[in-house]
This record gives sequence, structure tokens and C-alpha cells, in this order.
Amino acid sequence: MNSRSLEALAGQPQPTRTRRAVGRLVCALALLLTASAGHCYELSPSEFKAWPDYCKTRYVRVPGGDNSPYVRLVSPEMVRKAKAMLGDSWYHVHHACYSMMLIVRAERVRGRDAMQWNENLNMAQNEANYAVQRIPPTNPVHWKMLTIQARVLYERGNKAQGIDALKQIVRQKPDLGDGYAVLGNYLYKDGKLDEARDVLQTGIEKVPKPSSEMHYFLGMILLKKGSFDAAREQAQKAYALGYPLPGLRNRLKAAGHW
Repeated sequence: MNSRSLEALAGQPQPTRTRRAVGRLVCALALLLTASAGHCYELSPSEFKAWPDYCKTRYVRVPGGDNSPYVRLVSPEMVRKAKAMLGDSWYHVHHACYSMMLIVRAERVRGRDAMQWNENLNMAQNEANYAVQRIPPTNPVHWKMLTIQARVLYERGNKAQGIDALKQIVRQKPDLGDGYAVLGNYLYKDGKLDEARDVLQTGIEKVPKPSSEMHYFLGMILLKKGSFDAAREQAQKAYALGYPLPGLRNRLKAAGHW
């Protein structure tokens, strides 16, 4: 724990620190007992919106989520479709969904709050491990969890292991967009632009419905390589699919290519 985290913790009123400590203990016990941990997590509207529909439907059926304001946003038809798609995995998928949320929370506080970063990573890994063991490889969610396990490795500084794991996921599950998107982004961060470009272009060709992230990261790479028209094309596709961050568009505007 860094000094800034200690100061922030010390500055909180005692009841707040106590509640948070109790909440963390409850979450940990719930995971250890492999029980529903729905009551452990409160979601922001943006986090709920970012989830796939099967996560939304499951969340409002577990303790905590069933009393949330999001219940009214989930129709019986959404639940029926989710159950039909997931089969028996329906009973475990909320752990996968929490893992998706927690890895994003960890990445968001990286370098700013070491205690919260570590806590979110631990919980993301625990939830992913639980889900991987109970959701079979025939379900795409299983592979999403393997991707999150690779992200945890990378976040903790085991970059080579994380990238190797992602390459294996892409080989074994070539129609999964998550593997290409995360691998391409990490290769881009490591300065391996040509390899990152090739990974993302391959993914866009092979994945039935390429994600906005895939187009966005490819656009960033093409922009850095000076391919402005191609970068703009990828940016337009990313934003048409709802990518939320304006960074690529702003850089294209600054370069006079938007």
C-alpha cells in the first residue's frame, strides 16, 4: 500500500472504513463459499450499460441486484433469451460478469490507488477462476474469462505470460473478439505496432461481429503509422458501434484528417 492510499484511508471517518472493511470480508467469504456474491457489488449506470444482456438479466436475479434500480430495465423476454443461450451456465454467469466489471475498475485506478487496484485485481481473478471452472469451453463466456485471467497477468507485470496466454486464446478460439482486441492493445502498448496491426486486422476478418474496441485500437495503430485515411475509416466504424472515448477522433482532428 502506498503512502497516498494510507493517507486516503486515514482521512475517512471510522464508520466508513469499518463498513468497507466488512464489505470486503463479506465478498471474500462469499467467494470462498462459492455462494452468490451479488450483494457484494454495487454498479454504476455506466457499468450496467456496458454489460452484455445476459449479465444484466442475471444481476437482477441475485441478492442485491434484485433490489437495484436496474430491475425495471430487464424484461422477461431478455431473461428467457439469456437462459436459452447459457443453459446451466446461467447459474454461474454472474461471477463472470463481475469479473468483467472488476478488471475495468482495476485498470481505471492503475497508478492512482494501489490498494484499490490490487483489491479489484484479486476479486476479478477470483471471480474469473470460479466462472472458468463452471462454465464449459463450449460457451464463449468461458473464453472471455480466460482473456480476463490473461489481463490480470499483464496488469501485475507478467506481460510476456499475459501476451502468450492471449495468443493461445486467439489460436484456440479464432472467432472470439475479446482475444484479438486485448492482444492488439497490449502489443500496441509495448510498441509492437506491425504485430498489433496484423492481429487486429486478422480479428476483424475472422470475428463475425468485430467489436468497437477492435476498430478503435486498429485506428490508433494506423494513425501512429501515418495511414490517416485508413485510421479515419476504422474510427468511423468504432464510433458507429458506440465506442465511448473520443481520443482517436480528437487526434485525427488535430492532424487535419477528420
